[in-house]
Amino acid sequence: MYEILYYETEAGNSPVKEFEQELIRKHKDAASVALKKYKEELEKHGQNITKKFKRESIKLLQDGIWELRPANIRVLFFFIIEDNKVVFLHAIEKKVDRVPQREIDTAMRRRKEWLQGGAR
Repeated sequence: MYEILYYETEAGNSPVKEFEQELIRKHKDAASVALKKYKEELEKHGQNITKKFKRESIKLLQDGIWELRPANIRVLFFFIIEDNKVVFLHAIEKKVDRVPQREIDTAMRRRKEWLQGGAR
């Protein structure tokens, strides 16, 4: 079993939780339901989530930053650390085929903050 944790700023804001709330607020029910289902499977299977979903449902982007692709309309960045933990770092609405480098850079910056203890 994997535990999902959320990156939080020093002020206590969680960009991914805020993104999830925004999906609900905008009545994007299909995306919200898909995201919830993927999260449940990620908790069960970790990187082996492809046993439950299509191989394209999870992808290594760069330097330990992974992409979770529920409904193929949202992207959730995360990485796995010791003790079967997954940390959700960043979420975007995907509008182009490739994830823009600036979005990957945001996730990498947040991971660095997390590892240095500056964010939780």
